[in-house]
Amino acid sequence: MLRLNLASTIAVAFALTACSGGAPGAPTVPTAYQSVQSRPRTTETAITEYPVPTGIKPRYITIGPGGIVWFGNDVDVGSTTSREVLGRLHGGAIQMLSLPAATQNTFMGFATTWHDGVWAVAVDNNIDEGQDYLVRANGVKAPALFPSSDDTQYWALAAGPDGRLWNANCLEACGEFPQGAFLSSRNPDGSSGPNYRFSNYYNATGLAAGPDGNLYAAVRYAGPPGPHDSYVYKFSTSGTVLQQILLPDGSNPEGITLGSDGKLWVTEPGTNQIARVTTSGAVTQFSLPAANAQPQQIAGGADGALWFAEFGADAIGRITTNGTVTQYAIPTPNAQPFGIASVTNCPGAHATLWFTEYGAGKIGKLHV
Repeated sequence: MLRLNLASTIAVAFALTACSGGAPGAPTVPTAYQSVQSRPRTTETAITEYPVPTGIKPRYITIGPGGIVWFGNDVDVGSTTSREVLGRLHGGAIQMLSLPAATQNTFMGFATTWHDGVWAVAVDNNIDEGQDYLVRANGVKAPALFPSSDDTQYWALAAGPDGRLWNANCLEACGEFPQGAFLSSRNPDGSSGPNYRFSNYYNATGLAAGPDGNLYAAVRYAGPPGPHDSYVYKFSTSGTVLQQILLPDGSNPEGITLGSDGKLWVTEPGTNQIARVTTSGAVTQFSLPAANAQPQQIAGGADGALWFAEFGADAIGRITTNGTVTQYAIPTPNAQPFGIASVTNCPGAHATLWFTEYGAGKIGKLHV
């Protein structure tokens, strides 16, 4: 089984609230992409950084109940034996939690809050055939594990508009074998919900609940050369594809989130752009001012803007819904920010963002 090094691949982030079946048809292709040159601004701001223990490589991040920050430790395949793959930051202190049943070379994937705590993905890369887990954590004790079956690889997670936990996953290795990938869901009682199987070689790299009661997935094509390689898929909560929205080829979409404007916002590291996608399929592209910014995860902020991690520019980016970009430089060189999460999604409030510094081994906090 191929296990992917996620240093340049999948990612997704979700803005978190802390207040109060069938085969798809032909792709829906906009008549023309509307491309807008973003209006850059730079600004100075105070960023607080919290070093993680030596050897920990934080990548994915989310905000759990009580405002506790949770992050995953991405352990490179074959590099070490580690079970400390889940960390929590509260009151300025960082604590690493071990998985009770993981063995070797485990990394932590996507995370979100749902139902009764924080849910994440753990992949045990022991030898050639590893085990994937859904992980539930809601305290300081060892997290609970829910093993996958049938060689399923869990990827992106999202709390769906239907009250289920949805995840994108693969059978065997996405793109290597023709089993394909699919979306599946889990009910609060742990039973399986609806699912959808992709065509061969299509991988969902991120999920988000839309404003219309549907799910949206950032999808890339990982197989032999095809007609197009980058999409946003629109799914119903019954698992039916409603629309395939074509993104520019080579954009390699990563993160996707719902904006305050009711549109989906997608990072495109392959073309150094951010895409704004309407529920009807219209796509607007915003170019980033920093060359090779490599935007990764993206989250909606309390200020109504979208915030994203610029892995290649050592900065946190902010884009308003009309395309104005502000960049916040991270003080530590080679920080390589990857994951990002918003403390609150309450309209009109100040924005507080938490992000991971994969290259520097730190958790960062930005408040504006």
